[in-house]
Amino acid sequence: MINLREKNSPKVRINYMARRIVVYCLGIVILALGITLNTKAALGVSPIISIPYALSKINNLELGTITFVIYCVFIFIQLLLLRKDFKLRMLLQVVASFLTSLFISIFNRYIFIYNNIYIYHFCF
Repeated sequence: MINLREKNSPKVRINYMARRIVVYCLGIVILALGITLNTKAALGVSPIISIPYALSKINNLELGTITFVIYCVFIFIQLLLLRKDFKLRMLLQVVASFLTSLFISIFNRYIFIYNNIYIYHFCF
């Protein structure tokens, strides 16, 4: 059991923040894996990824690259809407967007679904 003095110590705060960062990064990896599996298996896309998915199909660009660009546009719109209420730490969203896009690109490159036709036969 941690007493009050130990709870507020710098070592405990650093360990707590490190755990939060690890869990957050794990969540980003799982999110990117889910996005990739949904698009590869032709199960559809979520609303937030629908614009990057459509643009990647139209322009023959990587889904991860387009996702990063669109997410940065959303962050810029957020900056315009919030103006003075936009905090500098909110720019960490760019880092999260980059990591999400990076893992989408990695999973897109290494996950293969050879015959989508089998999926259609089982579903319809």
